[in-house]
Amino acid sequence: DTSIAPIRFHTGLACDFDVIQINSNNNRQSSAIYIQLNELRRNNHRPFYNTGHCIKDAPIGTEEKVRQNTTAALQEALAKHNAGDLGGAARAYRAILKRDPAQADALHLLGLTAHQSGDQARAIRHIETAVAIKPKEPVFLGNLGLAHHAAGNLDLAEGCFRRALAAVPAYYPARLHLGSVLAAQGRDEDALAEFQALIDIPLSDVPAVARPDMASQVLSHDKAAQALRNLGRFEEAVEQYEHAILLAPNDAEL
Repeated sequence: DTSIAPIRFHTGLACDFDVIQINSNNNRQSSAIYIQLNELRRNNHRPFYNTGHCIKDAPIGTEEKVRQNTTAALQEALAKHNAGDLGGAARAYRAILKRDPAQADALHLLGLTAHQSGDQARAIRHIETAVAIKPKEPVFLGNLGLAHHAAGNLDLAEGCFRRALAAVPAYYPARLHLGSVLAAQGRDEDALAEFQALIDIPLSDVPAVARPDMASQVLSHDKAAQALRNLGRFEEAVEQYEHAILLAPNDAEL
């Protein structure tokens, strides 16, 4: 169980976000994967271009046209990705990378297609390259952690999630996945501390890009209950299950 919660993938092309949902049929705990695709800015400012460097107050010209073409190409690739056409999406991301090998978002998303296809070695290779370009991008680090988790590299996965949290301490998905990695290592006390931190944090303190949906909130209580049960703290475990049921009364697995 490696893809345990909804994840938000940030393409980093501009400042305004849309959300595109990619369905995942792995299990109840990975009901959806999200990609946040920035809308194209229609003015003379280009907040991010190619490798993520900020270019301000630059007039529209050749570079702007290239950026627009890259954004359009990513949108087309994401449409295929969202439709479940992983092969078509991967080919589209590679076409972008053929024009610009340092396009971090295409590298990251190409790695995601590999992760979803079960090729964790390739996923790790592509996402590591994206992280080298944007070393403090928490979503890249979080997804690299997921690929390592799926590959059984629990220590490396833990390190990725901790780096993501160092970049954005309130990054909810990374803490949720960190807790799951700790639980998989048999470190139930440490895992419980991470899940409890998620339960206690005011959602208003969580950045919008990382704000959990209801499924993630339910999962935090569910995972806390599992850790408590493993620790023999059964009454507290029941309380956490009850909280989860209140949030998702129709979930037959709770």
